[in-house]
Amino acid sequence: MKKILVTGISGYVGSCLYFYLRKKFKVSGIDKKNSKYLLINHCDLLKVNKIEKILKKEKPDLIVHLAAQSLVDETINKNKYFSNNVIATKNFFPYLQMNSYF
Repeated sequence: MKKILVTGISGYVGSCLYFYLRKKFKVSGIDKKNSKYLLINHCDLLKVNKIEKILKKEKPDLIVHLAAQSLVDETINKNKYFSNNVIATKNFFPYLQMNSYF
């Protein structure tokens, strides 16, 4: 069975995707928030070492990256927005070639 890891899994889109995909795939996720309904690896995507540990443990076949700051009020803080959206995404680039990494 294919393994899919979803970042931002406790958000609206991430959780909907989880419930849709879990019918055919083994789905886990990464998020800063916890959820009692979803299989979540609690992690801030700015923590590269923790991302690496999670990916080595989960060994996903596919990563769906949905984690981002999206509320308009929060985007006013440009440093927070940049860190959570740009730097966190950049932290996943080394893992995009998953087959060669694992």
